[in-house]
Amino acid sequence: DEFVLDRFVAGQNASPHYAFGHGAHFCVGAPLARLEGKIAMGLLLDRYAEINLDPDDPFEFFANPGTNGAKRLPVVVRPA
Repeated sequence: DEFVLDRFVAGQNASPHYAFGHGAHFCVGAPLARLEGKIAMGLLLDRYAEINLDPDDPFEFFANPGTNGAKRLPVVVRPA
């Protein structure tokens, strides 16, 4: 699978990371955080028929190369 930055692709094989640690540094709250994320995404996708980036308000990534992710991600939604 190709990693896509400009749109959300459910189930995409993103590059591996260590957000919850590994080995002795594994976060004990990781399973709860994953479950919360799964529930939140399910509710979001059930609630909105369309979720698109706002073309009039561009998104921003964090400037620090050590931090991945969007600093701002304005979206436009259409209810389901």
